[in-house]
Amino acid sequence: MNRVNLKIALVIEPEDGLRRSAVQFLRNRGWIVHGLRRADHAFPVLSKIPYNLIVIGSELSGMTTVEFVRILSDSREFRAIPLIAIAKPSTRALIAELETFGVFLANRGTWKNDMPRFLRTLDSPLDRERAVGIGPPP
Repeated sequence: MNRVNLKIALVIEPEDGLRRSAVQFLRNRGWIVHGLRRADHAFPVLSKIPYNLIVIGSELSGMTTVEFVRILSDSREFRAIPLIAIAKPSTRALIAELETFGVFLANRGTWKNDMPRFLRTLDSPLDRERAVGIGPPP
């Protein structure tokens, strides 16, 4: 039996409209996607499902976006999961901090145009390693 490599994503966003839109956006591109409102609810799910991508909003419920990203980055189990943050351009301090963790930033107003560029990097194993900072430089 051939094993199929599934693309599985988690979207964490408290705003229902944006969360649903991001979930549908990824599903239309062949991803299996789950959505959550609260970042602190993600950890039990993350320990059970092998996600290939996590999309987060810049204003999470349950903990700050930076706290969530820091926990993932400090975790041996989760730090290799690529992260996309959908952020408002006005949150410059947040954006600068997220960039230090290697989070791909999508502008809240243009995220549907920004995300496909990053998603393409996940299509090949070498590009995926580079996207999360564990592969050799180009």
